[in-house]
Amino acid sequence: MGCTRSRISAGILIAAALAARAAAADTVKLSGRPPFVGVRIVAFREHRLIFRGVSGELLRKPHAEIEWIEADDLPRLGEAEHAAAEGRDPDAAAAYESVLRDAAAEWVGPWAKRRLAAVCDRCGRFDRAVELCLELGGDCRPRRLAPAGSSENAAARTRLKNALTGRNGPLAREMLVDLELYEDRDPRILLHGPATQAADSRPVYGLLSGSAAATAPVIQLAPTAILLESLRAELERGGDATRVLRVLERTLEFTNADAAGPWKLLLGRARIEAGRHAEAFEQLLALANAGGPADEASWALCYAALAAERMGRTDVAVGLYSEVLERDGSPVEARAAAEAGNRRVRKP
Repeated sequence: MGCTRSRISAGILIAAALAARAAAADTVKLSGRPPFVGVRIVAFREHRLIFRGVSGELLRKPHAEIEWIEADDLPRLGEAEHAAAEGRDPDAAAAYESVLRDAAAEWVGPWAKRRLAAVCDRCGRFDRAVELCLELGGDCRPRRLAPAGSSENAAARTRLKNALTGRNGPLAREMLVDLELYEDRDPRILLHGPATQAADSRPVYGLLSGSAAATAPVIQLAPTAILLESLRAELERGGDATRVLRVLERTLEFTNADAAGPWKLLLGRARIEAGRHAEAFEQLLALANAGGPADEASWALCYAALAAERMGRTDVAVGLYSEVLERDGSPVEARAAAEAGNRRVRKP
């Protein structure tokens, strides 16, 4: 009965939207396809844009497939969509904020928030991206943190701490783990309270009173791919490798052994960039021989070869680069890196 009522309610809302926008002539552009011109957008629900086609059929397209939209009675939305599609993220963000202030149609707010969250993520407005993520209940989670020590991260931390006691407490908690680790802090102190010393000298963390953690079951503090990508990006843009290394070493304390491979790969890269070549070489060789996924082993060999190259052991580097090229499971990118490495070390 409840399900039937829900469908009836949704139908009534769509019918009302159609009546209100009977004269509208909108456009929906899907990725890799010609635009649907002269349609009528009526709803955005469950990650799908719902619109009436020119023949009267009701179409539902996943948000991820939509490149841009235009609504003829919402010109500012069209400006935001085209700016986002063209990579003009600051312009897109300003336009979406304007749309949110003036939005009247029921579907416009959720659509603009979802699009704005992605734009803010791309242009480094982490605090706003977090705010929108919480409003949307976890949709459009930021893919990358702001630079360490930034005001964006500080503001996002305050926002996430305040959300711990609300309906998005588990989401806020998970995001705080990434943020605390990235800022080189122990997340257990924020989420579980100060440590006390156990009889066997292990630190024991109690739950913070008055927080969501005090009434909810203890949740494992596990870092996510957001932290991994943020650290990788920092390393690739020439950031402080010693800082990245320190964060990774702490992060591995919270990572399950069966999920630690990508973190250990990045740890090896950070050690190379920090000048700890011999340590990186041994660690990466051990990872390559640990029986993990084939692509992980190939990358570990490739980075071990780079460490050998940096130490001046060109014969070892050539052998490892060649092994990457001979392996059936080596990814295309790892093969390309190995070929470049071979050319480098063989150069007269």
